[in-house]
Amino acid sequence: MKIKQNIITKLNLLLVFLIMLQFNGFAQHERPRWVTENSKEVLPVTIFRYKDGFEYFGYWDEYLGLTENDSSLNILRYNVLGLDSLWCAGMPNKSEWDSTYLPLSSKPNALLTDSVNTYPPNNHSVIEIVVEKPAWTEMFNYCWSTLDIKFGLICDTDTLNDGIYIDISFDGGNSFVNALDFNALLEVDNGPDIIEHYSNLDISMIQDSILGFSGRMINEGGISLLEGFDLKLKWDDQSGFDVSEAIIQIHFISDSIDNNKQGILIDELSVTVKEWCHYVGVNDLEFAENNELIAFPNPVLNESLIRFPNGTEQIATLSVFNSLGQLELNCRTENDYFIVKNEDFDIGIYHYTLVVDDRRYCGKFVVN
Repeated sequence: MKIKQNIITKLNLLLVFLIMLQFNGFAQHERPRWVTENSKEVLPVTIFRYKDGFEYFGYWDEYLGLTENDSSLNILRYNVLGLDSLWCAGMPNKSEWDSTYLPLSSKPNALLTDSVNTYPPNNHSVIEIVVEKPAWTEMFNYCWSTLDIKFGLICDTDTLNDGIYIDISFDGGNSFVNALDFNALLEVDNGPDIIEHYSNLDISMIQDSILGFSGRMINEGGISLLEGFDLKLKWDDQSGFDVSEAIIQIHFISDSIDNNKQGILIDELSVTVKEWCHYVGVNDLEFAENNELIAFPNPVLNESLIRFPNGTEQIATLSVFNSLGQLELNCRTENDYFIVKNEDFDIGIYHYTLVVDDRRYCGKFVVN
């Protein structure tokens, strides 16, 4: 029996992936930066992180936090292309392929080329993953610094004839290149400036012309049988502002000969986008302290300064609200800073507004 599933509908029914509560970075205002206390090193901001085990998924960003199955965000979308596509999310149940192949943390489902049957000849199946930079990043002028794509893979196909390959676009789908063709990847419109990391999997030339994965690929000696695919791309400060989305197409292709192979299984898919464009040195930090709002350190470890320009010693008012919108703190000063102490707050995320003269600032900080 051939099983076809609508991936988007499937995702709307999945449970949230709770273990994604721990991430680095925090967005707060027009030029938010985490800077380490001693070295003034700038830390990256996570603007998008998604992980899917195909029976649960989790999404996190620095503005919305951990988000449940809210399809209205429209930040990551799955599209199954073509009427004869084999891609489906389900429990593997064919020959030696069953849920024992999957990691303990990701049972019983996976993304695969049909959950029951071997793949047919003359098939070309495509699943598309569309990743868009969240709209809130425009408020903070965030760029697209790094893209990290990871998933676990099992392959059982005719060697060099059938297999899987990955195309990627950074200009809305106008230009696609093979993600394993590193020269093309660096030259494509809005493409990365550096290929920072690639997992050392054996690459095949499928049907004599396409870089991909073919034959039998399985991690026989590992705790998980999945082989790990990991591609990390990096943009420099200037070109990172040109990127607003990535379209990742995972292709399965077979020739005219049917040898009753199982096909492709993918699990534990994750996509992470980080912003790291404004490299702030000591001079830049001093400029920020004198000309704009800055909360440092963030998160609040013992105490932090919320510093702002107030050279004329106007009365400034700080209001701090918890995640439910309840007022936690309201105070005034004629200085150019407020002191925030973690002992005054429960663990969590706090929004604040700061009004001085005719200026109004908004930001966020976290208390650990």
